[in-house]
Amino acid sequence: MKIPILILSSVLLLIVSCSNDNTSKKDTDKSNTSKAEVEVTVIELSANDYKRLKGTIGGYPITMEFIKMDSDISGEYYYDKTQIPISISGELKQGSKITFNEYAEAPSPTGIFNGEFYSDGSFKGTWTNPKTKKTLEINLTAQPSKILSFENTNLAKEKCSTKKQSITVNGQRNDGADSTCSNISLQSISVKCEDATLEKTINELIEMESAHMLGDATTYSELFNILEKTDYEDGFEVEVNTIVNSIYKNFISIEISSYSYYFHTAHPNSHTTIINIDLNTGKRVSFEDLIKRESMNTLVAKSKPIFEAIHGGEEEGWYTFDEFALPNNFAIEANGLYFHYNAYEIGSYAQGAPSVLIPYSKIKGTLKEILK
Repeated sequence: MKIPILILSSVLLLIVSCSNDNTSKKDTDKSNTSKAEVEVTVIELSANDYKRLKGTIGGYPITMEFIKMDSDISGEYYYDKTQIPISISGELKQGSKITFNEYAEAPSPTGIFNGEFYSDGSFKGTWTNPKTKKTLEINLTAQPSKILSFENTNLAKEKCSTKKQSITVNGQRNDGADSTCSNISLQSISVKCEDATLEKTINELIEMESAHMLGDATTYSELFNILEKTDYEDGFEVEVNTIVNSIYKNFISIEISSYSYYFHTAHPNSHTTIINIDLNTGKRVSFEDLIKRESMNTLVAKSKPIFEAIHGGEEEGWYTFDEFALPNNFAIEANGLYFHYNAYEIGSYAQGAPSVLIPYSKIKGTLKEILK
């Protein structure tokens, strides 16, 4: 009986050994597959992109908000310890390599960023001081955000009319025709959000304000219906362009600009509307939501010398119709409140449409808690 038992034991050991070998091979294959799946590669950003990032510059913790619209880059970042926002802007030249500058309330760059985005959502590169050439390593990781990305909305339509003319020259009648074309060109955006309700609210506001640039339209279809009803004498050319001005804290500011020329008028006109939306509530933010009521006069008084330092005062032709005042058009940016005047709001048509950034540091005490 000992021999059969020995044979049986050997067979069992062989089976167990084979089983272990197979298991080991499967574990190895699984490990290799896992490594292949998590391989991190350099990526190019989409045409219009937004990212919220956290990480370090030279070991110092920072938070950054990064907007890419076509090839333009803008946003801001701050060191977590100080919470003081620093503007960033630049242009993506080609491929995946990204270069942009920081502007810490200075006209010239105070830092230069060079780096690339990776498939795991990270951004790696270097920060360089343009004066001292000191270089620090950057390691940032993408964070959850209410805004995911942006998509272009490009619409255009033309309507041509012909007016017959009868002209008599040297006793001979010449029947001719004069043709003219009206057109609308719309370059807008739509916002992609995690929250479907917030996405719908933002995009409806963009469409309403874009369409309202011509007549009383509130939707794109109503805008183009106006074109269909246009006759020869009332022809026009209208261009509407929408961009994301900034995303700061829980606010998104969207700038909608139009150029219009109505036939037989003296000159073309341009107009800009800026809408600010609270990403927590989806509600449009008004000037009164940000500034304490009792501080309105103080804000205007502090803003006037900043405007005059850039554009000049009455000697330059400003305040043609009234005293200095701030316009309704404003954007919530990292370094302050950006104000944009439309034509005639602060001077004659020839004076143009100036803008001014009022730094938060200059208007302390006038802001409500919503901006702190």
